[in-house]
Amino acid sequence: MLATSLDEAEYEPESFPGLVYRVSNPKASTLIFTTGKIICSGSKSFEDAKKAIENTIKDFKKLGIEVSKKVDIEIVNIVASANLKAKLDLTR
Repeated sequence: MLATSLDEAEYEPESFPGLVYRVSNPKASTLIFTTGKIICSGSKSFEDAKKAIENTIKDFKKLGIEVSKKVDIEIVNIVASANLKAKLDLTR
């Protein structure tokens, strides 16, 4: 139901066990699993990640899906990026 009811949702269980739902405001992706867990990636801050998850939950509620009134959102991983400003030959 979620995969067909949500715009910007992709569900291909043969290649990945979760549903990928792209949120536009703030721009992020949420990975939704049958266990009820949601992982947010691609956000620029914790506040944006929290808002993306909250917006995903709002979209669930619009579809009539019951969600706990209290949802705990926590940081479990931090990713840093760097621009080396150089081309790399990855085969060497």
